Amino acid sequence: MTTAFRVFHHAPRPIQISEFKDAVDAVCRPRFPTARFARPQRIVLAISGGVDSMALAFLMTKAVRSFRGMKVADNPVHGVLALVVDHKLRDGSGHEASEVAKELRKLDIKASVSTLSWRDEKRQGLDPRQLPNVEGLARTYRYRALGRYCSYHGSTSLFFAHHSDDQYETVLMRLLGGHGYRGLQGIREANSIPECYDLHGVYKSGLLDDQLRSTPALSFRPALKELKRLRRRIRDELTLENTNL
Repeated sequence: MTTAFRVFHHAPRPIQISEFKDAVDAVCRPRFPTARFARPQRIVLAISGGVDSMALAFLMTKAVRSFRGMKVADNPVHGVLALVVDHKLRDGSGHEASEVAKELRKLDIKASVSTLSWRDEKRQGLDPRQLPNVEGLARTYRYRALGRYCSYHGSTSLFFAHHSDDQYETVLMRLLGGHGYRGLQGIREANSIPECYDLHGVYKSGLLDDQLRSTPALSFRPALKELKRLRRRIRDELTLENTNL
């Protein structure tokens, strides 16, 4: 009797850079595939310092180096930035954030640290760590910091290291917490994500505004070579018409 062929791996197989690139392409499809030109942009990574986000940083930098001209949505990737948010909720969190940024720089990523000030809470004499909704507030301030960072650097692509296991964990924790069916639906889409669905959330008006700029992010104007070819074709057709007359 022969031994059955082993089908399943006993341990997860490391993801290949080409697989990661295919996954990014599948998620970040072109919104304007007929555009003749798209301005190169830097993408931003939200990094916590955990295993998942550091894996994202490693894979993204490898993919950008390995695939020259790699695009995220419509824009060629011209560099990778990362933001580490220091929530200031634990002693030593500032040092940890600095160490994470240092490791990211070793990967050739321009990393910055944003420290949450909790200004409004402290003005009211409150200790953020004692607030019952501290996690929700921290999440709101974190996303606000990430949004400002993307806006400052002119980036429209922000990557998080969320994956399917996070969804399973959310459902399990809510199940243990006694949530109803709405909570057991997991992490649901709150609204459209501009990077995936439309141009900055403003639809056609946003595209028109972009085209009126002196240097639009997307250019639908034909290349000079194409314009010359069209002019020649039109001229030849007009000449032929005049000859027939």
